[in-house]
Amino acid sequence: MPDPGEKTGVTAGGVQSMHRALDLFEVVAARGGTLAIGEIAAAAGVPLPTTHRLLRTLVDRGYMRQASDRRYALGFPTGPSRSRRELVDRGRRGTAAQWPGRCPG
Repeated sequence: MPDPGEKTGVTAGGVQSMHRALDLFEVVAARGGTLAIGEIAAAAGVPLPTTHRLLRTLVDRGYMRQASDRRYALGFPTGPSRSRRELVDRGRRGTAAQWPGRCPG
């Protein structure tokens, strides 16, 4: 497993923003506790504005949390977020339309 502080190269067909978001997650996981945004950005080798946007998304989805002192820590997603539930529902509707009588929903 690569060092979370190393910049991840994007492989053919990879999505750079996903690699970066996972790099941020792995940095915080490896360091434990809470980290300031600048510490996370520096360790992951990701520009600060990009780090901020990615962390906001991770917080919104529950994978990270921001403490009152503005430091970040791993979050505890407790279930599907609204957007994930909508995707699952759309997937079920699409599957049910493709195979009537075989899929619930």
